[in-house]
Amino acid sequence: MDASEVLLLAHRYQIADLVSLAKAHLLKNLSADTAVQTARAFRMLRDQSPEHQETWEQFCTQVAQNKSVVEALALKV
Repeated sequence: MDASEVLLLAHRYQIADLVSLAKAHLLKNLSADTAVQTARAFRMLRDQSPEHQETWEQFCTQVAQNKSVVEALALKV
C-alpha cells in the first residue's frame, strides 16, 4: 500500500495524525514516479477542508517547480 492509499483511508476513518503524516510524506517524496497518484489523492480531498486545500496548493507549487513532474502529469492526461 502506498502513501496516497494510506492518506485516503486515514481520511475516511478520521485518523488525523495519520492524514498529516501521509500528506507530509507525499509532499516530501514528490517525483515523476509518484506525481499521478499523489495528484489523485490530493485532488479528492482538496474541497474537504481548508487544510486539504492548503496541501493541494503546496502540491501545485511543487509541481510547477519541477519539469519532470509536470511532464509525468501531462503524459497521464
